[in-house]
Amino acid sequence: MIELGFDDACRAMKRDGTPCRIRATSLGFCIFHDPTPEERERRVRNARAAGKASVRARRERKRRVRALHPVELKTVGDATVLLQQTVNELREGRIDPPRARLQIKAATEVLRYSLGREVEERLGALEGLVKEHELVNPEAWAGAIHEKSNAWRGPRA
Repeated sequence: MIELGFDDACRAMKRDGTPCRIRATSLGFCIFHDPTPEERERRVRNARAAGKASVRARRERKRRVRALHPVELKTVGDATVLLQQTVNELREGRIDPPRARLQIKAATEVLRYSLGREVEERLGALEGLVKEHELVNPEAWAGAIHEKSNAWRGPRA
């Protein structure tokens, strides 16, 4: 912005009450304070366009929110698909970051729960096999454990 002396400056007052110090056009006003009808119309047109753009953006966001559909997260595969879709939508700008964060958190919790349940089931199955083997041949089982523990300790001196 070029600030000038009072002779070449705009004759208008700013909103805070101080004189405008931008270079004046031939009418004595800067381009921002020019009172000609064409300039006023241009400013009104720009303000309307900016308002319409923000209204359009708000409507678009609402439309995208309505377009979301319920997702069932019953399996690890469901959660994985949701994570992939959410990351892709976030990168494409089709979903806002707070909503993406919530979806990622939900999918992560489902994964954590599912994987924990799977580990518990597998551990239970292994414990069942161990108990079954001990009942069938307890001496062989004890000998196998003794040999493994010696192998883990390494050779004795």
